[in-house]
Amino acid sequence: MGKKATKAVKRQAKQTGADDACTGSTRTEDHEFYKNPLYYDIVFDGDITDEVEFYTRMFKEYAAIPVKRVLEPACGNGLYLVSMAKAGYVMVGYDLAPEMVEYSRDRARKAGLDKAITVVKGDMRNITFEEKFDAAINQINSLAYLQADDDIISHFKTIADSLVDGGIYIVELTIKCEDFEKEHKQDESWTMERDGVTCTATWRPVKYDLEKKLRYIDFTMHVEDHGKCHDIHETHELRLWTHEDIINLVRASGLDLVAAIDGNYNKIPDGKRITGDEYAFPYFILQKPVTMKPVPAKKGGNARELAPRDPSTMPAKVTTGKKARNPANEHQFYEMPKYYDLALDRDVAPEIEFYKRMFTEFSGVQPVKRILEPACGTGLFLEWLPKFGFHVSGYDLAKPMVDYTMEKLHHLGYTSAQADVQVGDMRDKVYKEKFDAAINLVNSVGYLTRDEDIVSHFKATAASLNDGALYILEVGLKCEDFKNEWTPDETWTTCKDGVEVTCTWQPHDYDESNKIRHIKFRMLVDDHGKKIQVEETHDLRLWTHEDLVSLAKKGGFELMGVYLQDFTRWPETKRVVGDPGGLYYVFKKKP
Repeated sequence: MGKKATKAVKRQAKQTGADDACTGSTRTEDHEFYKNPLYYDIVFDGDITDEVEFYTRMFKEYAAIPVKRVLEPACGNGLYLVSMAKAGYVMVGYDLAPEMVEYSRDRARKAGLDKAITVVKGDMRNITFEEKFDAAINQINSLAYLQADDDIISHFKTIADSLVDGGIYIVELTIKCEDFEKEHKQDESWTMERDGVTCTATWRPVKYDLEKKLRYIDFTMHVEDHGKCHDIHETHELRLWTHEDIINLVRASGLDLVAAIDGNYNKIPDGKRITGDEYAFPYFILQKPVTMKPVPAKKGGNARELAPRDPSTMPAKVTTGKKARNPANEHQFYEMPKYYDLALDRDVAPEIEFYKRMFTEFSGVQPVKRILEPACGTGLFLEWLPKFGFHVSGYDLAKPMVDYTMEKLHHLGYTSAQADVQVGDMRDKVYKEKFDAAINLVNSVGYLTRDEDIVSHFKATAASLNDGALYILEVGLKCEDFKNEWTPDETWTTCKDGVEVTCTWQPHDYDESNKIRHIKFRMLVDDHGKKIQVEETHDLRLWTHEDLVSLAKKGGFELMGVYLQDFTRWPETKRVVGDPGGLYYVFKKKP
């Protein structure tokens, strides 16, 4: 192999942190190699610039939060710690071999990066940290030194405990070949030299135990150190991975397997079985699920079905010409995004899980990554969708809402690639790029009252989506029994940080000929003793199922299903009406 180790063997002999009592693991004390970190460093030296760039790309694509702090289990000689720190990350690494720990610390000091790098001694199965990390990395099958299922699950659980919600763990593993004859590879040998020290290493597969799921490797190294010769000979026992084992062990640990990447840094198609015949050294992207604290129910019942999400995003009434008046100029509520945000805050985790289910069941775009949200208001979903691994873009006609949302996203540390927002009109195509899905919540589209404006909105949304993408809208339909339209006033109160907001949503009048419902909206604010009162009227489209489906069809969409507020499907044989409350319509862009 000449002067450089191939990636197939580079750092393969790396200690992964299993202590003396670690069942089925190879201990540092058994391997002289780990007591000689200089030789280790020489024989596994190499340029890892491409890998650092790969990690950076994966962080941006799959982590739900900006990645700044990164953990490296089994950090060995500190090569990745220093390279990642040079790329701007704050690194923490651990290894069971004390010689490796001290060598890595010295390496960080010599690089002038000791303030950005911390190295400690620790066991992969049970080490804990007080601080949380945004991501973790583990290279070249190091995890294979943990052989028992229980030990591997324990390791994954310690990683999950060490990550923030939405953080990711990138693990590189060597997968068993489907054609087992391909496992019997030829010896791999290479020679490396530095400052008068020459190391020649040989990596030789010698035995496979399919029942125990182990591969046995003979590792030899001949060292010439300024005229002195030294030989090291060791046997390494490694886990013989299958794709199914990885899936099951990850699932048992509470992490989510969100993607697999091949050795050339290309995504492996979702659902494809991974074997060593085709993918020798794949990377698996694991994510810690996002957990959300429930928001207390609002007083006065569920106002979410009809409460205004953002009338400022569309005209309440259209007079002449395509462009309507801007309700943001008429509705004080939308000039007060701080109170709007508090009044309409809620737990959106069930909705996001519902969207994920719809994407899996109906979308012609897989996987769904980029989501568009028209009428995004103060960015509740822009705030939470990235935590579930999505990239989201929103727009709103009310500039105060957009400014408030921008500030919120900046405070959360999101990059524009994760979440961004613009001022925009629902009847226009606001973004140039295409999206994998779109969502529109709490009857926001109801502020478009004319058929032609509604069709324009559907066409603009279709133009923003990839073929086969879903558009999920939440709307309030006209009741079959019109007496049910005269529902009692909905009143709810929310409090946070000394601010109390009480809102009332009162049906006022109905214009069946023009298909419009008129709603009186009142808001009382007590902001640390400062009293504010807002009263305004909102005009909304009085939807029927037939109207909505027909207008969506003219805009380029077909209906896939209708769902209730509990996310169960509306019976297909039953006429869809508004008596149950708000409904979710799942539309799909026609090719």
